[in-house]
Amino acid sequence: MKKAARYSLISLILFSLYFLSWYVLSWMLCKELGRYSSELQVRLMSTDVTYSFQKAVPYGFPFKIGAKIIGLHEDAKAYHTSHDGLVTVGYDLIRQGVFFENTGQSIARVKPFSSGFGSIVNVSSSYLVKLGLPRIFYQLLIKQTSAFELINFIDRIQFVSKDSKIYDLSNEELIFDHDFIKLSFNWDKSKYYHSLDEMLKDIPDNYSANMELAIGDVIPNRAVIAPISLVYLILPPIDNVKINFAANLSTNKENPTFADLLNNFKLDVQTLEIDGKDASGKIKFLTNVQRVERNEDSSFDLEMDLSFKNLHNLMKYLEFINKKSPELEILKNKDLIQILQQPYDIKTSISGRYKLSPKINKISLDNFDFMLDGVGFNLKADTALSDARQWHFDGSLLLLKPDSVFRKMVNIAAIYTKEDVGARERRINDSVRLLKAISNHPTSESRDIAIDFSLSNNINSSRIGTIPLKFFKNIDTFKQFFNQGDNK
Repeated sequence: MKKAARYSLISLILFSLYFLSWYVLSWMLCKELGRYSSELQVRLMSTDVTYSFQKAVPYGFPFKIGAKIIGLHEDAKAYHTSHDGLVTVGYDLIRQGVFFENTGQSIARVKPFSSGFGSIVNVSSSYLVKLGLPRIFYQLLIKQTSAFELINFIDRIQFVSKDSKIYDLSNEELIFDHDFIKLSFNWDKSKYYHSLDEMLKDIPDNYSANMELAIGDVIPNRAVIAPISLVYLILPPIDNVKINFAANLSTNKENPTFADLLNNFKLDVQTLEIDGKDASGKIKFLTNVQRVERNEDSSFDLEMDLSFKNLHNLMKYLEFINKKSPELEILKNKDLIQILQQPYDIKTSISGRYKLSPKINKISLDNFDFMLDGVGFNLKADTALSDARQWHFDGSLLLLKPDSVFRKMVNIAAIYTKEDVGARERRINDSVRLLKAISNHPTSESRDIAIDFSLSNNINSSRIGTIPLKFFKNIDTFKQFFNQGDNK
């Protein structure tokens, strides 16, 4: 009994000491945050935003040393947002990182408030800066370094949001929701920084980012969306889509600043995968930009494989950007809707180089496929431009069942030209006969047509298929050639 009582007493003392330590640390955090309670200005997406709150109280016992922020508000020129949910900040002992979390409801009102426009955001989101607690104690208490130096020991920064929903403030109708968003960001730790000024003069050389997101239902044709906020993160409303993204950004500039990073960088988009109700595909992109004074040497490589299941649904989201644009009225045309609702497949591989001194501009279209229900075209080409007077464009074009391709194109054009069916067929037949006449094999009976071309600033050496380009300068000669080809 005495032994059990002694253990109970020791446990009580340890618990009391831990609670006291937790309370003191949380109270110190609340006191520090109180310095910014009245006004904290941040520039967000070219907009000045002011953050303010009523008070901060200790929060998170036993596994979080934190503070609960009460009455948090964001104020900008165009809107005011009040965050009425649970907003907390501190250190998570379980996840070993500094956190900022927001769970609950935020109300964004558009100015002037008399308009009644705005949105209600229900979200569960968190920022986490991975940083081990032993490292914090060692650096701050034993080595007595500045708090800024902890940036050298951050493992990564991540953002997670789940089950986010946005409603129209006027009638509480659901506009769209996000199933989840996961972002992760990291950078090279080979440099050690003692202060912010030191870091700004010599920023890290390499950065990496990863993203996963899934967006659920979206109600199209709505003008009300939530303003961008650091408290929550809402991405553009694209209906039912999943996206995976991974990229690296680096610079080889010695002692680079952020300005140097914009002028000398290598961006490697290792993967961008999209899987949605209306579109799916994969994209890889690599670019290298080197600018020194007025000289520039840039290159890029792009691989893309996309399938569009319903272009009309994707285009409807343009109304989120400019609902009153008269050009968007065309999206209501029944013929265009039928055309855009068909599946399209695009596959391409492109590389290029742009150099100012000496001026060399070259783009290689290694492969470009455009398919619609088994018909379409394949294009391969190389182009070079040394100046405005010296250029060439060489390649090959393979048209798969061009009569079907032209029929779809003419049907689209007929929305504007109002041509009847007979006029459309004549236009299709004329186009196919012309392409067959100038193709590599004008007497072939295949429905597919192959055309090699070589174009340059010198018209005498340029050709399309088997016909010199200079042949087309005289319209009468061209008509005579076309009629002869029609009579063969």
